[in-house]
Amino acid sequence: QIQEPHQKVINALANSEKVLHLLEKVVGISTWQKTKGIRFRRQHAIGPYITDFCSIKKKLVIELDGSQHLELSEYHRERSQYLASRGYKVIRFWNDQVLNDIEGAIVEIELSLKNR
Repeated sequence: QIQEPHQKVINALANSEKVLHLLEKVVGISTWQKTKGIRFRRQHAIGPYITDFCSIKKKLVIELDGSQHLELSEYHRERSQYLASRGYKVIRFWNDQVLNDIEGAIVEIELSLKNR
């Protein structure tokens, strides 16, 4: 089971890049990689799009959104449709969701992995 990061560290993280690094640590040291050979690539290109995290083996994409993404809903819809047409499932998290509930994000990722 993945160990919970220290709440102090989570509270100290303030911007998108730090959120990416936090989730990168979670997916990089996870038991998924050790027990099932599931690896995530950071900033992996699929067609014209760059994903935040991608498991090629499980065809799962993890995207992190900050407030700057509020105006990009049409872009995200098109992007998600493109990725789905290539067999990828996309799960999205708001930055605050990762910062405030990393355990919930981990559970959602684990459920998505089990269903792939």
